[in-house]
Amino acid sequence: MVCAETFSLVNALNIFWCYLDGHYILYFPFVILIVFFIFKYTSVVVEEYVAQGIQKISDFLKFSESLSAVTLLAFANGAGDVITSLVASGSEGGISYNIGALFGAGLFVTSLVVGICIMKSKEVLIFDKRIIFRDVLMYLIAVFLTILFGIYGWITWWTSLILLGLYIVLVIIVIVDDSINAQQTNSY
Repeated sequence: MVCAETFSLVNALNIFWCYLDGHYILYFPFVILIVFFIFKYTSVVVEEYVAQGIQKISDFLKFSESLSAVTLLAFANGAGDVITSLVASGSEGGISYNIGALFGAGLFVTSLVVGICIMKSKEVLIFDKRIIFRDVLMYLIAVFLTILFGIYGWITWWTSLILLGLYIVLVIIVIVDDSINAQQTNSY
């Protein structure tokens, strides 16, 4: 590799080959530091801008927390995934990348992020079992459908409509559940 000055902010390959002579042991702490800064500054941006924006939109639309979570927050969280999927789908092997990245992100969020939130909480967290069962069941159905589509071997427009329909069903279930909860709360 020719070591040359580049105009990019951080060129990881250039650092690895030119400055660290391909030594993985020296490169590993650098990668850990970069990942730390990515998470740190992403969380600052989300806290300062995205979370406040979602809260304002949710208040304006009079969405419940559950409906905001499955719509606005899901859209904000998935925006990068959608763009990455669109870019990757045009390349060879893009679908494998898309499915791996999306389910990897889902596993990351459901294990690491939820675990960290639980550990960082100063109070005992009380979960509504119905909400957990609802969300996990819908996620499992989506995984099952994706496996079936993989066995089938083709992902077509009608399979995408099935997955989109599943999401619409989730939103409808959340709206109905919220209205039932509101009626029960008003009756007391």
